[in-house]
Amino acid sequence: MVSAVVAALLGLQSLAASVPVRSDVLMLLTPEGLLAGVGDSFRRGYELAMAEARACGVEPPTLQLGWLPPEQDPRAALTARPLPSLLIAPPAVSLVSYGLLAQELDLNVLLPLQRGSSLSGLPSLTSADRLWPVLPARSLEADRLAKGLIEDRRSRVMVIHDGSSEQIALADRFVASLSGDGGRVVGYQEGSQEIADPDARTITRLMDDVDFFRP
Repeated sequence: MVSAVVAALLGLQSLAASVPVRSDVLMLLTPEGLLAGVGDSFRRGYELAMAEARACGVEPPTLQLGWLPPEQDPRAALTARPLPSLLIAPPAVSLVSYGLLAQELDLNVLLPLQRGSSLSGLPSLTSADRLWPVLPARSLEADRLAKGLIEDRRSRVMVIHDGSSEQIALADRFVASLSGDGGRVVGYQEGSQEIADPDARTITRLMDDVDFFRP
């Protein structure tokens, strides 16, 4: 009798230990993201931000990590656990599937490293008001682009911007990064070139420059 009671208690303790405790934030990671370093970098960045919040006297939200195998529906990672207040999706996932998930489970979803056409269609998505995209810093994108060109042995580049302050800053960062890695910016003037309001003559001159410099 005693042994049966002990076994039952141990069984209940084991069951309780296997049920995830609710957290404020659930961060989903994929094996591919960890291998590429993207998911792990984002996790470490989150931990750094929470450490800074704690240093400022703010108690950060509780966090749990979840694993999402390739091609698996994200719902599967949420069915066996209490729902968090905020779900952090793996980097660069499809906005559509997580929009449907946000609507179905009444969740707020943070979407790291989104860019391009997926962002332009965000306002029309289901539960768009519950989807919060996080964009990479433009300066880091410029650095990665410069590094990628060097690694691809495309070291002679012509840089053109529209004259806006943001584009000038981004072009300057790219030029500095490219030059620092051994690349070369070419054109009829040193550094980047401004084409703010292109007309036929400007485009013709640009085509001539491209033919001459072969960037």
